[in-house]
Amino acid sequence: MSIVKKLNTGFSLVEIMTVLLIFAIILAIAIPSYRDYLVRARLVEVLNVLEAHIKEAEKGYLNNGATPSSVLSIPNQTFTAYTNSPYIAYIYYDDGSTWTNQGAAMVQAVLSNTIGSSITGFTAGSSGTNNRVTMAFLANGDTMHTYCGSWVDDGTEVPLSYLPSGCQDDAFSTTVTG
Repeated sequence: MSIVKKLNTGFSLVEIMTVLLIFAIILAIAIPSYRDYLVRARLVEVLNVLEAHIKEAEKGYLNNGATPSSVLSIPNQTFTAYTNSPYIAYIYYDDGSTWTNQGAAMVQAVLSNTIGSSITGFTAGSSGTNNRVTMAFLANGDTMHTYCGSWVDDGTEVPLSYLPSGCQDDAFSTTVTG
């Protein structure tokens, strides 16, 4: 008779609460990690777009000895709407003609709400906090160094922790001045 009685009893309230507590702890750890993973994966596409623009500027520099005044239909010092990626709202190109270091070019992506809403402090638009990713190159003759990451520490850049390890360069403010 004790076997029948054992089969008819269910889980106790303490056992159910313990399982729910463990499940809640796992979710509390997993959800932020997953959100960060999605942001990092989407930023790879943003960096691929920026790389295409900066490669175009580098090619122009190597061919003409000066940074071009436009790359891939973006004129110098102009924000342009960009619709080929759901993660980029605008792209900005600067040929570096007004900078201290000649032979420098920069391209920035202003993130769209699709990706930015997962970044702490994100503000939509062409200015704000934590909404830009930057690539630049600095050339001296045939020597060229490409930078990727944060342009200056003015609160308008995506935090370096979201960027891939090869793009966590915060050296712009000391190397290339605008």
